Amino acid sequence: MAVTEFIIFFCVAYISASTIKGPPTAQQRNLQQLARLGEEVKLFCPMDGNPVPYIEWSKGDETIDYQWTRYRANKKSLKIKDVDKSDSGRFVCKGINGFGKEQIEIDLIVIDPADFPGLPQGELPEVTPPALTMDTVNARDSFEKRSEETLRISCSAIGKPEPKITWYKNGHELLEHTREKHGKSILLIRNLMQRDTGTYTCVARNMVGETSKEFHLDIEEELNEHPDFSNGPMNRTVREGDTATFDCRVRSSAKPHIKWLKKLEARDTSYNASEVIPVGEDKYRLIHSSLDIPVSQDMEYLSQLILRSVSTSEAGMYICFVTNPRGGFNYRPAFLTVIPRTESIAPESPLILILVIGLTVMVIFLLTGITVCVVRKKQKEPNLPDSGEVRHNLMPPAPPPSTQDTMSINPYSTKSEQPLPPPPTPTQWSHIYGVQGSYTDSSHYEGNNTYEVPHMHGGKTPAPSLRYGYTGYAPNPANHIYGPKHVMPVYYPDRPSV
Repeated sequence: MAVTEFIIFFCVAYISASTIKGPPTAQQRNLQQLARLGEEVKLFCPMDGNPVPYIEWSKGDETIDYQWTRYRANKKSLKIKDVDKSDSGRFVCKGINGFGKEQIEIDLIVIDPADFPGLPQGELPEVTPPALTMDTVNARDSFEKRSEETLRISCSAIGKPEPKITWYKNGHELLEHTREKHGKSILLIRNLMQRDTGTYTCVARNMVGETSKEFHLDIEEELNEHPDFSNGPMNRTVREGDTATFDCRVRSSAKPHIKWLKKLEARDTSYNASEVIPVGEDKYRLIHSSLDIPVSQDMEYLSQLILRSVSTSEAGMYICFVTNPRGGFNYRPAFLTVIPRTESIAPESPLILILVIGLTVMVIFLLTGITVCVVRKKQKEPNLPDSGEVRHNLMPPAPPPSTQDTMSINPYSTKSEQPLPPPPTPTQWSHIYGVQGSYTDSSHYEGNNTYEVPHMHGGKTPAPSLRYGYTGYAPNPANHIYGPKHVMPVYYPDRPSV
C-alpha cells in the first residue's frame, strides 16, 4: 500500500513538473572536460526547460556556426573533430525560451599524451587545478621598506600538472628579479627605490586553472635627487665590422642603476619581444650587455656599452638611462652611424681640393696687392710738419724796403722761427713808447709788414726773456720819428724783459 502511494505521488510530481512552464534551468553552471590531442570530443549542455530552450554555442566572443568546419552543434551537444591545443578554452552554451534564458560554461582542456609519460592509450590523466601551499597562504602580504633595502617574497603552489608561477607588478608581468629555487618562485629586489612601491601578484597556472595571491610594498618617501651626467655618451661613427664603444659617466650620491636602450626603427625586426619597452608610439629595446666599470672618484659611476662587429642595422639612437634609489632618473641619447665598407668616412674629391687651393692662392695675391698699393700711396704723400703756422696780415701792404731797411727792421731775423704772441693792444703801445697818441689804427698802415702767428701754441705765455720792441725805416726829418707808418712790434729774445 505504501509503495503504491509512493509510485502514484512520484508520477504526479513528474507530470506536474513536465507541464509547468518557465525559463530554462541548469543543474551546473561551470563544467570542465579533458580531451586527448587528435581525438574527437563531444561537449554536453545539461539544460532543461518548458518550453524546450533553443541552445546556442559560442567560444569566447564568437558564435559557432556552419563556418566552423570541424565543429558540429546538435541542440544540447557540440562535437569537435581532431581536436588540437588551439581548441582549448571556454565554451558557452546558452539556452533561450519565451520565459527567459540561462547559460553554462564548459572549460575544454586538450592534453598531449607526450606530456604525460606512461599514460595508457585512450585514457585521460588525472589533473587538478593549482592550489597555493600553506606557507604561501600564511605568509605576510604587506611590507614597508626604506630606500636601498632588499625585498624577498616566496610563492609556491601544487597541482597536476605542476603549475607555473608568474609574477606581476601592478598588473604588468615582471621580466626580472624572479628565480626558481627548491620548487618555489622567489621575488628578490635589491636596492629598493621609491618607484618599486606597488602591488606584486604571484599567479600559479596549469592547464586546469589558476590561483593567485597579492603582496603590497610601500617605500618611505625621501627627497628626490636626480643623477647627473659628468660625461654622457658621445655620437660615434664607425665602419661596418668595427667596434663601437659608448661611455656613460654618472655622478650620484646613491649608487645608480644604469641601463642602455636602443630606439627601434621600422627596419629592426631581430629582437626579443620580452626586451621591448613601449613609450608612447616609440619602442625601445633593453640591452643587457653593458659593463659597469669602477672609477676612483667618489660618487661617480661608469657604464660602458661595447658593440662588436657592428652592422648597418645597428645604427640609430642609443640611450643611457639612469635611476637611483631615491627616485631620481636621467637619460642621455647618442647616435651611432655605421658606414658600409663600400663607402668612405671622409670622401676626398680632387675637384674640391683644386678649388680650395685655387681660392686660397687668389685670396693671398689679392691681399698682397692691396698691401703694396697702400704702402706706395703712403710713400708719395708729403711729410707735413707736426705743427703748422698761420700767416695773418696785420697791416696793409707797403712798398718793399731796401736791404738795409730790412736789416734794420729785423736785425734778429735768425730768431724768426720762435713763436710770437698776439700784437699789443693800444694800451700796451702807449706803455711801450710813453707817448699818448703815438699810434694809429692798423688799418691806416701802409706797407707789407706781416705778423707770424703760430698755428698752435698751447695757450702758453711767451718766455719772460721776450719783450716788446720797435724798429722802422731810416729816420725822416720831415716826419715824426715815431710815426705809425714806420713802427711795428718786434720781439727781442736776447734782451731782458721790461
